[in-house]
Amino acid sequence: MRDAFRSRAALDGAFAALTFATGAQLLRLLAAHLVFTLRYAAGLSITEIGLAAAAVAVASALLCATLLLLAGARRTLLLLVAVMAAARLAEQLTISPTADLALTAIGVAAFLPIPALALAGGGAASAGAQWRLGLLLGVALDAAVNGAFGTLDPSWQTAWLPTAVGAALPLALLVLAARAALERGAPDAAESGGVLLAVGVGPLLALELLFFKNVALLTAMTGWAQPAVLAGVAAANVAALLAARTAMTRALPAGATLGAAAALAVAAGWLASAATGTEQVPALMVAAALLAAQLAVGTLVGAAPWRAPAPPWAAVLAGGAGSLALAGAVFGHYAPYGVEIAVSRPALAAGAALLAASAALAGLRRRASLAAPATATATAYAPLMAAAMLLAPAALALAWSEPPPPAPGGWPVRVMTYNIHQGFDTEGRLGMEALARAVEAESPDVVALQEVTRGWVVAGSVDTLLWLSQRLGMRYAYGPAADVAFGNAVLSRYPIVSAETRPMPNNADITMGRSYLDVVVDTGDGPLRVIATHLHHLTSEGERRAPQVTELVARWNGAARTVIVGDLNAQPGWPELAPLEGSAMVDAYVASGSEGQPYTARSHNLHARIDYIWASPDLRASGYSARVVLASDHLPVAADVAPR
Repeated sequence: MRDAFRSRAALDGAFAALTFATGAQLLRLLAAHLVFTLRYAAGLSITEIGLAAAAVAVASALLCATLLLLAGARRTLLLLVAVMAAARLAEQLTISPTADLALTAIGVAAFLPIPALALAGGGAASAGAQWRLGLLLGVALDAAVNGAFGTLDPSWQTAWLPTAVGAALPLALLVLAARAALERGAPDAAESGGVLLAVGVGPLLALELLFFKNVALLTAMTGWAQPAVLAGVAAANVAALLAARTAMTRALPAGATLGAAAALAVAAGWLASAATGTEQVPALMVAAALLAAQLAVGTLVGAAPWRAPAPPWAAVLAGGAGSLALAGAVFGHYAPYGVEIAVSRPALAAGAALLAASAALAGLRRRASLAAPATATATAYAPLMAAAMLLAPAALALAWSEPPPPAPGGWPVRVMTYNIHQGFDTEGRLGMEALARAVEAESPDVVALQEVTRGWVVAGSVDTLLWLSQRLGMRYAYGPAADVAFGNAVLSRYPIVSAETRPMPNNADITMGRSYLDVVVDTGDGPLRVIATHLHHLTSEGERRAPQVTELVARWNGAARTVIVGDLNAQPGWPELAPLEGSAMVDAYVASGSEGQPYTARSHNLHARIDYIWASPDLRASGYSARVVLASDHLPVAADVAPR
């Protein structure tokens, strides 16, 4: 009998974990689709994007309220899980960004009420333990899958292995949902007092996606190898699950939960502050903040809430409030790059942490009430399941390969500049393989990249730099611009002798900070200096670009064997380019006899030349190319340079 109960508890725990893992995947996918399918492909404004996100939250609440009236709490929960899993499975098998947007919106609308229903449906204490552990296991599983594939979600890949994994998880969830539906006499979900905790699930998920489980961002912040970062995240997940299990099976001092709440708020605010800066933060401080945050999450989620009755409409309201907090925390973190908001990002992150902690603390009364054999049995598998997450960094480490040692190849040097549009093509699909092939088509020796994102949730949470470095087998130098996870990079087949990142002089006057990367590579026959940049993007604000161009020319200062490359967001002859056009620098397009495609943007509607390779007068530029590919909204621009 006990073995049967333990087996059932393990299956119930897997059901809860897969539910939250699938929901976390869908949230990340929808954030990217809202920005790149609706904003860039359909032309919607940031405000309209925010309204679309709010509409999904409201629609989910209305859907849940209707289903509660028709089917009751348990059937509603199982139906929503089935719809969410089916939407994720279908999304994995489609390649149309429009269809993906619709499917992820449906999946997220189905997922958003699930935490409230699962945590507030009324039932046995052991069921509540499984769902709260399922929350931690689910986001840990999502981070493990995301990290194991180099932070490129299986949804964006077409190779057989990621496709199989991406389809297997929602398929397994569908099977477990069918199993739960066939059971008779099972409780609805968990303790009804969990409705208070459900309010905090939304902001808690936002913090997990933005910071605590964001492998790409943590890699950019620490500078560690990505397998090591994933191992650190997995270890923190194990610590959180052990803390949660302890909180569920024994009484903890009140100070422990209050201290956990404070640690969560401090860690969230500090990580947000460090992530939005452009200076690399000490890796050990990041690791300490991550561990403190995960222990806090585990303690708060594991603490037992009230057992007082709560009607279904309370669950709907809780889910709706938590969903709006989730959307506000995620989009509020990136909104300052497009519009001015009154709240700073560290304050927003700390506020989300306090909301999550307050929701958990408000429901506390007698934590000892869960110290029962049933709860202990239900949580017995948690450490083993958590330890299994450590397989992900092992898999990544086995697949990880450092680029081959760079070797000088002499002159000429094939130089390329490419604005990769954060990895997204003109239809709104994250296509890293297409970008890699566009680079390979020119066989460059040095590649300057712009719009390099390293963990932006609204850009798919992928580390575009490390993915391309691994795929192309090229070493890199990285220069943060807007924040530590968005900037410029240089990939090189030649040894990188030095690299320095400098901010633009007028960053205080623009919403999205800019910088340039000054890199020196060894050709084997003397150095080549590469100054790579991406200037202010608003077409009508040439006066904002003018001091940036002046800064670039001053930085060059007439030095020999230098190229200035990048997306200057200005066409030839525009006033802001006067300092560059009036210098001795030579436009590679002009020097090559104006051969090749005259425009570089937008790739699906070419009408402007804003991406350049400028060479110092002692260099001869030839072989200019601007190959028409739709992997980004810019074309890759390449040219050969050699001493005269």
